[in-house]
Amino acid sequence: MNDPQHPSQVSEPSPPKRSSMGCFKFFLIIAGACAFAFLICGILVWQSVSWLKNAPDPVPATYEPLKLSGGEQEDVERVIIEIEKAKNAGKLYEDYVTPAVFNGLFEKIFEGERLKGKKDVPLAFRVGLVDKDKLSLKFTSPIVDQPSPDGKPLYINAEIDFEVEIVDGELRKAKVHRLHLRKREAPLLSRMVVNWFVDQARMGTFKDKQGEDQMKEGLKSIKLLKRDGARIHFILDGKEMAAQEKLKEQQENAPQPNTKKELPAEKGGF
Repeated sequence: MNDPQHPSQVSEPSPPKRSSMGCFKFFLIIAGACAFAFLICGILVWQSVSWLKNAPDPVPATYEPLKLSGGEQEDVERVIIEIEKAKNAGKLYEDYVTPAVFNGLFEKIFEGERLKGKKDVPLAFRVGLVDKDKLSLKFTSPIVDQPSPDGKPLYINAEIDFEVEIVDGELRKAKVHRLHLRKREAPLLSRMVVNWFVDQARMGTFKDKQGEDQMKEGLKSIKLLKRDGARIHFILDGKEMAAQEKLKEQQENAPQPNTKKELPAEKGGF
């Protein structure tokens, strides 16, 4: 019998020894996970580079002619006249227009730019409505500074679904939900990069050589732009629009700097 005053000593079991093979397997799993992550990143980067590289299209997309009803055509003419009045009087102009009228306005603007000899004017521009709060945009624009190897022109054919809201010349909301170039959907990484650039532009990160935010300067004349139900609501600052047009005209008419280097005169000898 055991003496209750002197209990017997019970030896505790020794802790199990850790196997070096178990640690090796653990690190092998981590290395495999990292390799898989790098592989996925590599695939995403390759998809994005391939998608962007193949974006220029040798053929412009085809669009149905913009068909406006008699009332919509009258609205286009009315808005153009009212905008001119706002610029001359230096006042604000507010309106709610359908996407068809909005497209008609831009078609008129682009026609005027082509008559001035501009080569970078979009060939087509179509705004539509998507879901309850988004806009869609389909456009085709020539790439004037990057012809194909055989010298033929190239084009950007784009389709975008996005949210946008401009208030007092500031980009308050902007997000791209869908982006197609040359009828190819943007890979996930490309959409993330596009939205990152959009956010940076919205925050005024990008500046020119003079330290100015060119996008903010360009949006100064827009007091409001957003989707409002089945229409597009905008408020334009006529005074700011007139100032921007005057500045643009001065820049276009300014003499171009002479970039040709003069050859040194030959020294005559006797």
